[in-house]
Amino acid sequence: MMRKYTQPVINEVARFFNYFSRGKLSPNGLTLITLLLHLVVIWLIISQHLVWAGVSLILFSSLDAIDGALARIQKRVTDFGGWLDACSDRLKEILVFVGLTYYLIELGEPTWILLLAISCLASALLISYIKAKAEAIIAAQTKISFTKLNRIFGGGWGYDLRVLILGLTLIINQIPIGLIVLILGSIYTIISRSFKFKKALKSKP
Repeated sequence: MMRKYTQPVINEVARFFNYFSRGKLSPNGLTLITLLLHLVVIWLIISQHLVWAGVSLILFSSLDAIDGALARIQKRVTDFGGWLDACSDRLKEILVFVGLTYYLIELGEPTWILLLAISCLASALLISYIKAKAEAIIAAQTKISFTKLNRIFGGGWGYDLRVLILGLTLIINQIPIGLIVLILGSIYTIISRSFKFKKALKSKP
């Protein structure tokens, strides 16, 4: 949903990266770089620099959105690249929420807040699992490209929006409220994508 408004900017940044690197920066390379940069986010969270952690999370995640545009510019769109991007997004969410949970434990926060953080991670993984499982079933029954499948089961509170909310949550230091918002958004997305899958099954050739 957010990409609809930010895609023109993403495309221009991707062109700049491609020009600056003289085409040597590959989309998969950029994906791995953004994954490594998230280690900085974890360190900032654990070090209790929440404002910088939130800013870095939003910044590094926005860089991650560029790899797809870079792949299209370089005509290097591949199924492996799509798989790598999706897997790296999941790993980044795992790392960030593990770091956040560690931070909450160190502060001695109540158990219910820790459970919120764990629930956010679990719901994010469930959203991705629902999407991946639905794509696998539809792909097995029809001849459809990875890109089209990705569009069918997108929508709801995707990775970009979840990261933005989590980043803002860290910046304003309202972790319990932000986690509750994320859980509610995840529940909506789980239901929405489940209905999309059911609809896709009914309308398949």
